[in-house]
Amino acid sequence: MSRRALAAALLAALAGAAAAQEAARVEARWVVEPRNPAVGQPATCTLVVGRPRGVEVQERTADLDLDDSWVVLDARRPVALPDPVDEGRVVVRRSWEVASLEPGLRELPAFELEYVDEGVARRLRVRGPELDVRGVLAEGEDAPRPLRGYRDVDSLPEPVSPWPGLAGLAVLVAAAGALAWRRRRPRRPAEAPREDPLAWVAELEARPPEAPEAVRDAHYRLTRAVRERADERRGVARAALTDDEWLAAAVAEVADERREDLRRLFEGAARVKYGGERPTPYAVRETIGRGRAVLEALAGGPPGERREVRS
Repeated sequence: MSRRALAAALLAALAGAAAAQEAARVEARWVVEPRNPAVGQPATCTLVVGRPRGVEVQERTADLDLDDSWVVLDARRPVALPDPVDEGRVVVRRSWEVASLEPGLRELPAFELEYVDEGVARRLRVRGPELDVRGVLAEGEDAPRPLRGYRDVDSLPEPVSPWPGLAGLAVLVAAAGALAWRRRRPRRPAEAPREDPLAWVAELEARPPEAPEAVRDAHYRLTRAVRERADERRGVARAALTDDEWLAAAVAEVADERREDLRRLFEGAARVKYGGERPTPYAVRETIGRGRAVLEALAGGPPGERREVRS
């Protein structure tokens, strides 16, 4: 090979490597939990897109294009958070909660993204995630159970007159009506005792979780306990709001000295719940203590008249 041909080959290889490096600046992947749900069991599919700051990524695919064998239970708006590893990057997450009506190895449709990086328009195609959907047959069964047959006409008993039974039913209905008329003020059913979130947080402080799943579950329960305590205190129902929407509405309702704790609690929990971050044991204890401080601040104050708040 001549020197000129060798130089051309090297330049082409370097250009290809540079293009690959540029394309790798924006990357996307799917996170599915659980990966092997049963038929009809919800599974959360999260599209995680990492990009440099200043690079805006647009979705060419408006939404998941699913057929009638899927059910979309929830579609959440994209959430952008700083990359915990690289300060110069941003991680954007968008989640769908879906359920398959058919068993087997199933793949969701691909998702397409487009962005402009240094004046160059680029596209990124993300292959859809796979779910191994389990059937609902019992152990040892390999086919649906057959339908039960009908009884033979000859084996049916002789018809019985319905009038005695109807008369007895009428007597029972009359007696029940008389009893309901006498009890004009029905007793209110006793409410089941609710778990005290502060007692549960005290147990967490005594024995902080260590396993990744236990740490993630603790962050879910901690933010849910704060939301329920704050909504009960204000007399509003905001369960339909996302964490970001709820935080924007509730931060002004907390005392000034606890607002920063509330923001840091939800921002840190979002990185663990949706970003897959694994905090250190010290960070876990710090989050638990911050949650306890916010719950104690919300413990005072009488609950107001309950009203619904929707996004």
